[in-house]
Amino acid sequence: MRRTLAAATGLAVTGALMTTPASAAPTATVPCTVTAASATAGDHFSSYLEATKPIRRTDNLSGRGVLNLPVRFYSDWFVNPDADFDTRGFGGYLVAGDVLYDFSYWVDSRSEVPNDSRLIRIGGGWTGFRALVTSQPLGSDAEPGERHYGLHSDGTLYRWVVRYVNDKPVWTRNGLFSGFAAVKTMALFSRTATYDTLLVTTRGGALYTVRIPHSQPATPVVKKVRAATWQGFETLMAGRCGRNGTLLLGIDKDTKSGYLYAVGHANGIATVIQSLGKVPGTFERPMDFRLVNNAVDEPLFGE
Repeated sequence: MRRTLAAATGLAVTGALMTTPASAAPTATVPCTVTAASATAGDHFSSYLEATKPIRRTDNLSGRGVLNLPVRFYSDWFVNPDADFDTRGFGGYLVAGDVLYDFSYWVDSRSEVPNDSRLIRIGGGWTGFRALVTSQPLGSDAEPGERHYGLHSDGTLYRWVVRYVNDKPVWTRNGLFSGFAAVKTMALFSRTATYDTLLVTTRGGALYTVRIPHSQPATPVVKKVRAATWQGFETLMAGRCGRNGTLLLGIDKDTKSGYLYAVGHANGIATVIQSLGKVPGTFERPMDFRLVNNAVDEPLFGE
């Protein structure tokens, strides 16, 4: 008999998938969440999803007329709220044509038009890439720096470490891993002081975890989680839920639909996955990417 998610992860499942903040009283609970961002033309939107029953969705226009580039895909993006100045800063990486850029902007919460933006050209050579995942640094990292994982169409997974010099990002290649030609989509699933884990789907429908140590040389540890049925998702996004769990969003661009899953701490095919149902509304815009709130979102710990 399948174990419940509560037994697998220690989360409380009542009318919603809940977690108790460490700073709150023992009875205080908040729903687990994940935020999907999207873009069309120059406008950026966000969809804040809460694992209530039924699922609660809140859509916002993050910025209007933000960027006018032929973007092919985005990395994970980050928002930094500034309560003192009533502003929000958004930023992340994107690939337009053959070029990778670092882009950020600030917007007044009372306005939808950015009052400051910065576009930094990182470099060319990105024509063959089709996905980019960002892993933000932790203070306890043995090997400091941002880590980025780029999936090339030839099945090679590239890793870079990024450090900032004079407030500008400097990218250094830090790993090259072959054997990922079957991967359809990937998302960050864990970020610890010593390793990152990606959650990937294949075109055949399998679901895998890929753990990659920060140290060099690194050999990815690949574990099958499910053998089939996951091929319909073009996009995956993960949000932390409790101490060891994950709230996972899968987006099917063919049907413009999103589905939420509660995932226990990954342990190969023994991993508990509970379907929470279809997300209300649609995902009609051409690109979707994860938006992380640096003020409140805890580091992912899916494996």
